[in-house]
Amino acid sequence: MSIFISADELEIIRQSVMQPGYDNLYRGIIERVEKYIASPGLSGLGTTTEWWHNCCECLTETAFVCVVQRNSDSAKKWLHDVVMSIARCSGADWIGPKFRNHTAQPPGGNLETAHLAAGVAIAFDLLPEIFSPEETVEITNALREKAIPLCQVKLKQANYLTNWTSILLAGMSVAAAVVDDREALAYAVQKYTLCLDSIQPDGSYGESFQYANYCTFGLMLTREALARSKAAPEEILTIEPYARLVNWYVHNYLYNKPMSGWGEYPRPRFVNFNDSSAICGPDPDGLMHISAIVKDSLPEIAGLARWMFDQFYIENPSQGPFDRNSFGFLNRYGLFTLLYYPRAAAALSPEQLNIPDFACFSNGDCVNRNSWSSGRTILAFHGAPGPLHDVGHHHEDLNSVILVHNRERLLVDPGHCCYRSGVHKLNVKTSSHNTCTFILKKDSYGNPARELEQTTCRPRRVLEGSLSVEPPVTGLSHSLLADKIDDVCVFAADAAKAYGSPIEKFERFCIMAGEHAIFFVDRIDSAETVATRWYWLLNNRDGQLEHKTAYKDRLVARRGNAGMKFFHLGNGKLSGPGYAYVHDAYHPLPNQLGENVAGSGIMYNWTEPETSGFRIVAHAATVDSYGASAGWHLKKESDKLFSLEGHQRWCNWQIQLDDNKITLIETVADRGYVIAPDSAGTWKLKKVK
Repeated sequence: MSIFISADELEIIRQSVMQPGYDNLYRGIIERVEKYIASPGLSGLGTTTEWWHNCCECLTETAFVCVVQRNSDSAKKWLHDVVMSIARCSGADWIGPKFRNHTAQPPGGNLETAHLAAGVAIAFDLLPEIFSPEETVEITNALREKAIPLCQVKLKQANYLTNWTSILLAGMSVAAAVVDDREALAYAVQKYTLCLDSIQPDGSYGESFQYANYCTFGLMLTREALARSKAAPEEILTIEPYARLVNWYVHNYLYNKPMSGWGEYPRPRFVNFNDSSAICGPDPDGLMHISAIVKDSLPEIAGLARWMFDQFYIENPSQGPFDRNSFGFLNRYGLFTLLYYPRAAAALSPEQLNIPDFACFSNGDCVNRNSWSSGRTILAFHGAPGPLHDVGHHHEDLNSVILVHNRERLLVDPGHCCYRSGVHKLNVKTSSHNTCTFILKKDSYGNPARELEQTTCRPRRVLEGSLSVEPPVTGLSHSLLADKIDDVCVFAADAAKAYGSPIEKFERFCIMAGEHAIFFVDRIDSAETVATRWYWLLNNRDGQLEHKTAYKDRLVARRGNAGMKFFHLGNGKLSGPGYAYVHDAYHPLPNQLGENVAGSGIMYNWTEPETSGFRIVAHAATVDSYGASAGWHLKKESDKLFSLEGHQRWCNWQIQLDDNKITLIETVADRGYVIAPDSAGTWKLKKVK
């Protein structure tokens, strides 16, 4: 029997194909395979990606159907021809597309190499009988002489910890398991333990939500290969570090609904700081793999993983596209979902587990919602990370925010697009996010003004041989506060270090008060006087945003059944609208579905007319349904005291800004809160009445 589907697993699958839920998934994957085999080879599938990017899912899913159905002769013929064509490919094709390094000596593999290795190896493992003895030699030689050494060389050339490491390790491990290369498997066991350290100790991930998926996909494949080939005892091959990502996934979940341009099915939206797609959900194969394996050791995580899978994937098996899954661009279920779904834990929702409705993670992601069951407002803050275990794919977005109301993203992150597009460089910049830049005026020598943006430069963690890795990397900001009392939540961080001299403080306090009121309070100081420019990016990805300015200190924005009034409480000069970008999902090629155009984001900014040193400047927002949002009003009581008053005065949040204290009072219910440093200088949130 094969390594990747045991006889017992095959029997469970065949018993499950008529069970509710599973039958939906099974029929969905059969429909997919029928479309694959209708065209010769991988290049005729009508996909928008190149063949490297869809080979792994096409091969493994077709092989799965052939094993389960027994009588799928046409599918076997298609699979045979594609596997042989890849095995016979040149070394250059195994290295990857033209933009990869084809001149390195010795030649090294790439992500594409790992995907070819995994796809060919699993297909051959599941259906060795469809290949002649001579073809079997060709396939095993390709895995031994191309797949394994190319991955190994790259692992040693790029000797740092990143999602790449996990993917290359997966390609090598799967190929080594199938050809029984025990030396490569022993090397993979050592690397697997090191790669688990890519995950933050609290189960978050330092690159982005999307690349957490991709890193985990590699770790999952590696662990499957090592465990199934018995390369190491089960206790050594723990998955607990990446299983704990599920808690971070749950908190980053925003809502699930159809997205215009992508068909009728609901699509999940997630917090998408750094290089991450707004509609990139957790990898369904990874969720099922986690749910089944930690069902006994981590039952809450196993239940949450199943709950998330059921939320996003169980009822929509025909929801594509299906050519971007294994690369983590857009996640759909595949082989490992069908393997593990019958053994997964029962679903457990966040409400059932009484999970707190706010969280702050060591990668810097902070998320608060007014409740799990009836939550209408979600605030996400890209605050200060602790030491980072993986540092790639960062944007200049420290102290940036995402604001959601009534299942509409109002203040958004731009997302990302094709890396070889000039637009991607713009997406990364500070001025494309909901944060600040600082302007140095002309100096006495007549040098022109400069606009200071953040830096994303952080050293990668170097792998020291095969046995150790450098310590985690210190971030470019530090946390000040993350706390919640009643319905008042505060996240705060200082990102001054990301800008460098002369900025000495950029402390942002994000305060969510109840369901409708949000305040952003910035404490800024610099050794040399600067002018601050505040950027605010609105979501117009489908052209459905209504927006207008109302006086010089406020704007109004509406999408769907969500409305927002936004107020600048300083003396900045309003500018906008600027036509920015908001992308849906990454694609490796330009001008594809998901890469949006100028004007998909609407950017407004306020700029201080004069430079200064220390100052405190706030912005305020009210969110409500489309019509009710008109009933909220700002009142300036004094230079330091402002009120957000609801219609018919049913709610009134007052905020007072003092040099070293922020006071928040809800006057209707007569309750108050203070944000201030204690005697040791540590910022605290306290209820005062």
